[in-house]
Amino acid sequence: MWRLFDPRQASLVLVFATAGYGQTELVRAVAAVGGGTPLAGCSVEGVITQEGSNESRFCVAVMAIASDRMRFRTMHARFFAADPFACGRALATSVRASRVTEGLASKC
Repeated sequence: MWRLFDPRQASLVLVFATAGYGQTELVRAVAAVGGGTPLAGCSVEGVITQEGSNESRFCVAVMAIASDRMRFRTMHARFFAADPFACGRALATSVRASRVTEGLASKC
């Protein structure tokens, strides 16, 4: 069942936005509403809504996930355009160092 809740109670906020908005300002605005909740997202060509696909220049979808059973951690690597391989390696190193994957195989 759908319900509205205070976004500061979320465990993770996901943002999907088309390129019309200034990405820095958009992320700052969503982060301010989320009150420190981990934030992840990406730019998109379109957003799927209840009315169908919206592929306009100015479209944003925000999803807040709340869970007592799951924990979320966000990570990032810089300079993807300059060296995608190094960026992927940096992310893999961060994931390995965080130990976030320990025990996953035994829980599948």
